Amino acid sequence: MLDAKSVGHIARGVGKIATIDGEESITVAARNLSERCVSCLIVVSDDGRAAGIFTERDVVRGLAGEPGPQNVRVRDIMSTNIVSCTMSTPIEEAQELMISNGIRHLPILEDGAPVGMLSSRDIVTHQKSANQAMQAAAEQVAMISKCFRNLGYDEILALVTREVPRIFGSQRGVLCFPGHSQDPDDLRVISRNQCPCSERNLCNDLVKDPTGTITFHDLPKACSAVQGTAPRMILHLPIYNDTNDSGDIDTDHAYVCMCQLNSSIANSRELLDYKASLLQQILSVNLMNAKLFDRARRDSQIDPLTKIATRRVFEEQFAREYERAARYHHPFCAAIFDVDKFKTINDTYGHAVGDEVLRQLAEIMSQEIRTTDVLARYGGDEFVLLMPETPLRQARQVLERLRPLVAARLSNEKRAVTISCGIADFSGDKSDTAADILRRADTALYEAKRNGRNRVMVATPEPVAK
Repeated sequence: MLDAKSVGHIARGVGKIATIDGEESITVAARNLSERCVSCLIVVSDDGRAAGIFTERDVVRGLAGEPGPQNVRVRDIMSTNIVSCTMSTPIEEAQELMISNGIRHLPILEDGAPVGMLSSRDIVTHQKSANQAMQAAAEQVAMISKCFRNLGYDEILALVTREVPRIFGSQRGVLCFPGHSQDPDDLRVISRNQCPCSERNLCNDLVKDPTGTITFHDLPKACSAVQGTAPRMILHLPIYNDTNDSGDIDTDHAYVCMCQLNSSIANSRELLDYKASLLQQILSVNLMNAKLFDRARRDSQIDPLTKIATRRVFEEQFAREYERAARYHHPFCAAIFDVDKFKTINDTYGHAVGDEVLRQLAEIMSQEIRTTDVLARYGGDEFVLLMPETPLRQARQVLERLRPLVAARLSNEKRAVTISCGIADFSGDKSDTAADILRRADTALYEAKRNGRNRVMVATPEPVAK
């Protein structure tokens, strides 16, 4: 198989080889050189093998001799010391042969038979084309680098899976990231471009080779089944994380899987490596930033202790529900509850026990509420519950059911754990703001505390100003 950097990719083929029989006169040879605009001919024997080289210099030498050019045969003055290469000879090696021997044409022989001719012009054209291709690749990568500015997380992922395959002449692309577990083999597809393969088939088939920038793989059966076509290429992207306990930088590896590569690009490994090296530097940094942003976003949405929503998420959902209810005149309720005498639990049993109480409380509430409800940690031991499409009477029934359930599951012979709760509903009047609803629920919570704790209190409706 030919390497992308071998002479077989740039040399002239059999149809353009200038050959001559050794029995021809140098007059015929000179005419062939002139008509074909070449500086040398390959002299072939009867069996089609290369027997020598006849050059313009040999013509001059033959014309100066006796007994006349028409009587001088090519075989008499040709050079039998043939400097040649094969189709698989690297271009750089072939160029060195031409320079060291002072020749402009290099025959390509296979098993002694001529199959092509490499000229210095072929090498110059190849180098010019390669330089132009690399310059274009650098411009493409620079354009991607500019596009990363001011993009959000999802936009960065979409850009990678759209533009990176295009740079490699691919029709399909998938970006796989390490998953959230500690298993290094845990991958997840986070963005795809025109690839219908399932996440499991893609991730399980990826070969993780952090030492290489790009690798080629056989096309999986699952990909072939959805019209994927070879060649298939994997671009490896190191994603740098924080330093670990030993002071070393932890590194994950993201992967861009591409198939249906343009054949002209796929055959130029030098160009592929160049593009990959440029992209690896730029994408690694931007994907690291994107991953950190994703982590920060998830951290801002999930309370790290209780694994439920944060106050910020609740406030966003609460504002949306308020607008919807006000527009369509639908009911909803908000409840605020906390652990009775939580400070005593912390002081008596330690903060680790207090944290465990909060975790278990959040777990119980999460299991018992509806999927449409929004449960969040509001701060300290205080929780909030948004109940869309829920009238006040039904909301109270929910909390009255949960209150003894929490006490039964969290209390033991050493300690009693109870909760107090305040509930408020939306009056339906736009003068009753979202802040008013939460204020009333908070007031009801303090009423529950003053009335002995371990109870649910409903906020007293406030008169609407006329």
